[in-house]
Amino acid sequence: RSASVSWAGRCVQETALNGNILNPEVKGMSELVEVYKNATKRVKFSGPTYFSKIIEFVTNMIEFECKNMKQLKYYILMIVTDGVIDDFDETIDGIVKASSLPLSIIIVGVGNENFDAMNELDADEVPLVSAKYNKTMERDIVQFIPFLKYKDNPQEIARQTLSEFPKQFISYMTAKKIPPPKREEVKSAAMKKENVL
Repeated sequence: RSASVSWAGRCVQETALNGNILNPEVKGMSELVEVYKNATKRVKFSGPTYFSKIIEFVTNMIEFECKNMKQLKYYILMIVTDGVIDDFDETIDGIVKASSLPLSIIIVGVGNENFDAMNELDADEVPLVSAKYNKTMERDIVQFIPFLKYKDNPQEIARQTLSEFPKQFISYMTAKKIPPPKREEVKSAAMKKENVL
């Protein structure tokens, strides 16, 4: 949904909840939770609800980074919404285009809206087809979570939120023919990380 951000005092369609649109990334769940808590103090939801622009922004960012990075990164875009999507067809186009990239999209529906259409975006049973690009999605990259269904069970929210991620990650690696790292490489990377800490 659009976010009315208190520091700007205006309604914007996409914003980085960490406050830095040029570097909107967070590292790990603890940082994500902290950024989300701080953002809820400055952001309020308002209509209309557009997803396609943020998906396009993230897709363009990932395409640029894929051309310029030496090490593979995999991205997760989390969209929290309290409304029904007003740009459904454009959102399908964006998801289909993004389905070839190292990206998963998690949509969390909060509030009492009818989120039935989100199940279509989730594409667990029927793949999305883009009219704009005249193609079917390469792989399933969307997971929809109806927050109210699990609101009293934080462990189940966490489980549901990430339940499709391993399959999505592996499907990307398989499609791009990227082999898993050898055991020695994993050990070496872990030792380097320990030395940095």
